[in-house]
Amino acid sequence: VVLGQLVTGSAGATDNRAISVLSGGAITDADADNVTAATNLSGSRVRLDAANGVGTATNAIETSVGTVAARSTAGGVFLTEHNGLTVGTVAAVSVNRVGSAGTTSAVADSAALAGLSTGGNGALTLRSGTGTTGALSIDAAVSAAGSGALLLEAGAGALHLNADVDAGSGHASLVSAGALNFAADADLRSTGTATLDLRAASVAMAHGSTLGTGSGNVRIAAGGALQLGAVSTAGSVSLAASSISDAFSSGSDTVNVTADALRIVTSGTGAGDGAGSAANALELAVNSLAADVNGAGGLFLGEADALQIGTLAAINVNQVGADGSTLTATTDAALSNVDVEGALVIVAGGGITTLATGGAVNASGNLLLQAGGAAGDITLGGALGNDTGATSLNAARDVLVNASVSATGAGQSVDLLAGRSITMADGT
Repeated sequence: VVLGQLVTGSAGATDNRAISVLSGGAITDADADNVTAATNLSGSRVRLDAANGVGTATNAIETSVGTVAARSTAGGVFLTEHNGLTVGTVAAVSVNRVGSAGTTSAVADSAALAGLSTGGNGALTLRSGTGTTGALSIDAAVSAAGSGALLLEAGAGALHLNADVDAGSGHASLVSAGALNFAADADLRSTGTATLDLRAASVAMAHGSTLGTGSGNVRIAAGGALQLGAVSTAGSVSLAASSISDAFSSGSDTVNVTADALRIVTSGTGAGDGAGSAANALELAVNSLAADVNGAGGLFLGEADALQIGTLAAINVNQVGADGSTLTATTDAALSNVDVEGALVIVAGGGITTLATGGAVNASGNLLLQAGGAAGDITLGGALGNDTGATSLNAARDVLVNASVSATGAGQSVDLLAGRSITMADGT
């Protein structure tokens, strides 16, 4: 099916306000390109069902609709929406077919169609707000089978995930000019080495929401606040926002970040800006950490096991382009040390080690490093400094001081507590 322009009423929810396009092949746009393209489909609700693709990488299907559902059995789905849009369920559309006798008979789709899906490693891209403002709401599942990349972009409004988004084994980008919100039962997932790329004015994951991949990196960049549900990968995670908080409020808490390495950067400088809080620390299960926290709200972390503080290599993810095939490598630079403009509290279920290179720890408020468990040593290879508050090192087993420890604030103290022994290297 080659589409020119199909228009139906934009108001109401009855069948004669809907458009259904079915093809045993592909559904494509008659326009030669996306630059001077006219809107292909205008109406209240649209369903697109094709065997071999909906739109193409270089020429998406242009819509101006309220709700869309699309499926490609063995190809990609490429859509652009002029306004805001809901990805949802579109009921079977019924029409009256005129026969040779001049009479009509009702003909309908076999069933309702929900969400967006691709097959055969087809990419899936949906961009809204290309003409006017409006939110993009994902109210039904989105799935890109196989290695095809996935892009959901709200170009002139918020992006609301109220249903699961499954990128198969492909790279995924969620981009919003406004807020990016995850409902409690909404998950973003991929597998293998696929990376996850989230960019928005703010990001709010409800408690219970998750995003994860196999061993690829995860990057969440928010211009404003970031509220974390659960993020998991065997690779590295980079978090950047004005402040970072835990979505947990009641019930059973979850680990916010499970990864090999975690990079935390906060840009907010207000009294409440930081990462975690005294009442609700960020829960981690990571091996390595580096952080730069600029707000006076400080850094509060709870680590399940042992933790190493040292230089992290640059963390790379792939930003998925509008064509679903262009992947732009985005790098968060290597980061060393843990530098905090407020209080610093790290409570670990295992030992805490700071490396001589890139493992310095600095705070401007009360500082606590606490190591637990049978191997709960605190081993300082990097310098530890505090220019404002009191400093405490509390180890279930040993405290090994191989670098300087200083508290330069007037009247402040340094407190070392060990379950077994405290050893200071010569010259420290």
